[in-house]
Amino acid sequence: MNLNNLIELDQVNVALDGQSVLRNISWRLQKGESWFVSGPNGSGKSTFLRLLKGFVGPDPNGGGRRTYNVGGEVTESSVGLDGKIALVSPELQMRYQRSDWNLSAEAVILTGFEDTDLLYQRPSRSQKQRTHALLSTYGLMSLRKSLISELSQGELRRILILRALVQSPIVLLLDEMSGGLDCYVRNQIVDLIAEVIRNGSQVVMTTHREDERVAGITRIAELKEGMLLRKDDPKEDLPKAGFLKQPPLPIISGIKKGLGSLSQPISIRIEKADVFRKGRKILKKINWVVKPHENWSINGPNGSGKSTLLRLIYGDFTPAFGGVIERIEGQCILSAQEAKNRIGLVSPDLQAAHKLSSRVIEVVASGFFSSIGLIESPTDDQWSHARGLLEAMGLTNLAEQSIAALSYGEVRLIMIARALVNSPSMLLLDEPLEGLDANNRETIRACLDLFVCQGVQVIMVSHHPGDLLDSISNFLEIKEGKIINY
Repeated sequence: MNLNNLIELDQVNVALDGQSVLRNISWRLQKGESWFVSGPNGSGKSTFLRLLKGFVGPDPNGGGRRTYNVGGEVTESSVGLDGKIALVSPELQMRYQRSDWNLSAEAVILTGFEDTDLLYQRPSRSQKQRTHALLSTYGLMSLRKSLISELSQGELRRILILRALVQSPIVLLLDEMSGGLDCYVRNQIVDLIAEVIRNGSQVVMTTHREDERVAGITRIAELKEGMLLRKDDPKEDLPKAGFLKQPPLPIISGIKKGLGSLSQPISIRIEKADVFRKGRKILKKINWVVKPHENWSINGPNGSGKSTLLRLIYGDFTPAFGGVIERIEGQCILSAQEAKNRIGLVSPDLQAAHKLSSRVIEVVASGFFSSIGLIESPTDDQWSHARGLLEAMGLTNLAEQSIAALSYGEVRLIMIARALVNSPSMLLLDEPLEGLDANNRETIRACLDLFVCQGVQVIMVSHHPGDLLDSISNFLEIKEGKIINY
């Protein structure tokens, strides 16, 4: 091994859930290099970063060789490299969300010193000082004692980035690092990672967003169908590489038929609604009316209560005493369960709630029952409808796979299919295009707009203005749990 190389991959193959994910990968990370890894959804980018971290390894039979030189000696094992190679990924975030660990934001950062999920020993004074310095520098000290279950998606992502930085790693791996972050924080994190590179760390990152690439990236790799197609280093190539046009996602001409017959439009009335989560007041005196056929965008910074407001409408939360929410269809006030049967939801929380062992077709079919997993067996017609929707979205090849074998973006596509399968009258969309490549984002936007034209109402949250549907015509702004403008 060339001692200037920190990580070497030599003809590496990786399979997950019996499926080949990476094939014949040969690659080197040298001192002073930082890489941008591009490719469409399902190309193997996340698995590539997990391979570098040591979470997955080369296939035991003829899978090639992975070698490290970051711990003072050359080794093929990632054992003992804790703190020297750090990873931030949507999968890591979902693991924390799925857990019932009663951890504070401070404790999550402190676990980065040992690179464990939980704290197994009392932190030292210097470790606490380092943690507090990071929290203070990046304006998160107010979240220090907040439990992870109380944090918004963007707040938790920022905490996980600080967890990765707490040991000043030699190699920092970033998989869609800015998912769920508002524009201000996104720019802050991009500047932070550029500073990390200037201070001597090597960064390997993926993103589907052009505005999230970091200054200091020196090399580019492109993955497609698990194969490394190209490796470039000319700096003039950076503005174009990684966002190459992919073949269009197949959408069958009969997709309009996939929606079935809609129920009557739904109106929402919220009055004096306070909502608490784990004793923390998230929403404060919300008064808002959504009329039939209206399509809304909910805007606001991370932690303002946007996702909680969507989940209040969906029926996951109820207002505190004195508050009212009514979901009205025609002249009837719907119960929370009746509303769930007519409303489709896409959100990071819902995505994290599904078991990794669940098959894709089962996740989609669970949308008929608004359940996590199948609480009853779908009818033959329902199975057929679910498979037809996957076919319409070009996802038939994923139907029998477990969601554990899919990329984060592929699972998000599955969650969109789940939301659509029951012909909803209303869609609640919380960052629905997060994790999708540019081609998939545009295709799904067009599909959702098509459904709106057929009468489906939409209430949407996105930190990317370009992700908003063309059919959005009403805007609500929320800050610190209060509606400040609409």
